[in-house]
Amino acid sequence: MNQNISEKILVADDDRVVRTLLQYNLKKAGYTVILVENGIEVLENMTMEIGVVLLDLQMPKMDGINCLKHLRKEYPDLAPVMITASDDISDAVEAMKYGAFDYLVKPVKPKQLLALVEKVLQNWKQSKRLRQVEKELVRAREREIYIASRIQRTLLLGKPPVDMPEIEITQFTIPSQQVDGDFFDFFKINDKILDIVVGDVMGKGIASALLGAAMKSHFLRAINELALSNSEHGFIPEPGDIVSRVHSAMISHMEDIETFVTLCYARIDLEKSLINFVDCGHMRTIHYRSSLKNIRLLEGVNMPLGLPETDPFEQITVSYIPGDFFFFYSDGLTEAQNKEGEQFGETRLVKKIQEYAEFGQKQIIDRIYKDVVNFAQSDSFDDDFTCVVAGIKK
Repeated sequence: MNQNISEKILVADDDRVVRTLLQYNLKKAGYTVILVENGIEVLENMTMEIGVVLLDLQMPKMDGINCLKHLRKEYPDLAPVMITASDDISDAVEAMKYGAFDYLVKPVKPKQLLALVEKVLQNWKQSKRLRQVEKELVRAREREIYIASRIQRTLLLGKPPVDMPEIEITQFTIPSQQVDGDFFDFFKINDKILDIVVGDVMGKGIASALLGAAMKSHFLRAINELALSNSEHGFIPEPGDIVSRVHSAMISHMEDIETFVTLCYARIDLEKSLINFVDCGHMRTIHYRSSLKNIRLLEGVNMPLGLPETDPFEQITVSYIPGDFFFFYSDGLTEAQNKEGEQFGETRLVKKIQEYAEFGQKQIIDRIYKDVVNFAQSDSFDDDFTCVVAGIKK
């Protein structure tokens, strides 16, 4: 033992002679010794600096086993040593079930005492080191989540154009406890055409967030490259061709990290009153039809991006009228679970949207968010809660 460091040891025994002998042998070895007579005094004198506690099994006011139970709750790194008379070994063994490190039999032999104390101290120090490592890992994880959430906010979540008065866009995202790869963006093609992409990278963490950011930037690049490659003035590439270009550019990266991306790429054409969309395994887009006051679910036939042999990407065209709106969302909304493991689900979401359809878009989202929180009995989710509503003004 390093004599320059005086480790603290607490000795609890109601026998003055035993306390004195233990103190003598421990102080001789260089330890600092604190003496008490029962379990109550142990708890009153206990501190984080005490590495070893020697507990007599039979003590007044509070015996060794009851004291041990209290210590293990308050000081999980501590593993006390029980002291017992020769005919109490069964009780000492029982105490080990509650977290005692070992036991000593009276009369305690000095060499056995010091060897066991040194072993307990090593175990205590190792437990503290492991606890510290765990805290550092938690801090590192929290830092990762913070960084990824910044990435998500700055790179993954786009802002809608402010100069298209015929379209009202409302978006809402609640990051989960873990960082996911939800992303969305808006591309104004001209004064009458707006493209919207909403996607979800499989997996969590910074890698998914970065892939989502890369995916989003590739859509803008694909639009520009396809437009420039055609000599026709004012040429506008089709959504299917845009998605295909992005898939070709990104599939090798997705294969390398063994992931895929579900997404919906939608084009709102104000002049033709049409929406053309490419659905790649994403959640079905909810189309509220104001004239009929009902909902239809828009679903494509394409596989997610990142899976081989998915070209060509088919697009679907549907009509709309002013007053309609389109509700895009990620699976974090419908897969929110209650305590029984039941999911919020698409059916419940559709019912809620139809119920709230006459309210403004922000109120629709706010009410649905409250419904999900009430359903899950929690305002934190295992997956990102993301939705984008695009409404056609009357």
